[in-house]
Amino acid sequence: MVCGSSPQAASNLNVIKMEIQQYAPVVIPTLNRYEHFKACLESLEKCKYADKTNVYVSLDFPPSDKYKEGWQRLLEYLSEKEKSNGFNRLIVIRQTKNLGVSYPSNYTFLKELVLKDYDCYISTEDDNVFSYRFLEYMNMSLDKYKDDDSVYVVTGYIHPIDMPKVNASVVKLQEMSAWGCGFWKKKLLLRSETLDLLDKMLMDKKLRKYLSQRRPSIYAGLMHMKSNNVIWGDCFNTAYEYYAGKYCVYPTTSLVQNHGWDGSGTHGGVVQGFNSQEIERYIEQPFEIYEATELETRLIDKAVVKYWKGYEGGIHNIVDHIEITIFSLTGRIIMFDNLRRIYKRIRRKIQK
Repeated sequence: MVCGSSPQAASNLNVIKMEIQQYAPVVIPTLNRYEHFKACLESLEKCKYADKTNVYVSLDFPPSDKYKEGWQRLLEYLSEKEKSNGFNRLIVIRQTKNLGVSYPSNYTFLKELVLKDYDCYISTEDDNVFSYRFLEYMNMSLDKYKDDDSVYVVTGYIHPIDMPKVNASVVKLQEMSAWGCGFWKKKLLLRSETLDLLDKMLMDKKLRKYLSQRRPSIYAGLMHMKSNNVIWGDCFNTAYEYYAGKYCVYPTTSLVQNHGWDGSGTHGGVVQGFNSQEIERYIEQPFEIYEATELETRLIDKAVVKYWKGYEGGIHNIVDHIEITIFSLTGRIIMFDNLRRIYKRIRRKIQK
């Protein structure tokens, strides 16, 4: 048994109680990216145990006319999918006003909705596609680690690192990816707790030194969050794991592929590589959890650090260090966002 739900939830949704209790629900916020969302939902529909899974979709209301064409296509597509799909139940919420991506967001709406009735849930953005065993792996991991206080989250994605040869199927890392992840209600932080922790992490000199050496973009991200009064999930949770000694469980072969770095998303620009990453091919054999040994974990972690230094290196890394140094010496948060924008434009032109 993975997630429990109240009898009231079963009554409200006309879903068999036993089925809801056995599998974690999936939440997908979306707005107007029809092609991305269609690929996401239909790959999820092909997953093992999709027929046991309840999927909650929140279609946000378009904030301006430029989003209406894609939104209208999604509106029509979802109306048809509600009639016939491969899930236990597809629950579609059509928003009548724009919730957006900043708190309180479309995703926050979905999270709060399912946590009224469930003990855990699976979250995905609308630009991911999944391998056949994604839902199986997620439900197994949510069950196995639900009482492990050291594990804060599980994810089905792992970045395109040079994976060393290991016998393990999963590894615990102090990193975070939101591209298909699972949370437990009892382990989630309240927003007030995240804002308080943000201040504490910024003032923690040991954390600052560690992140400056390992991945300075995470510490610079904390500064951005503080100056803009926002919380970025991946960045905050990665820092929190370092700070609190928590871990994220990853598969050693990615079960998720992301297609959103094509300029169509709110936060992402154009980045090559993610959508060409190989994910696990169709395997009928049941997923089994084999944890990485201490040596295997060190080797994988070393590959992760190498990946981030290559991906976030160059000017981006220099700007991060300048911002962190100024904050360390003066206590003032000064962000050089224009330099980052110029760097991103140059990088896009080079990639093209």
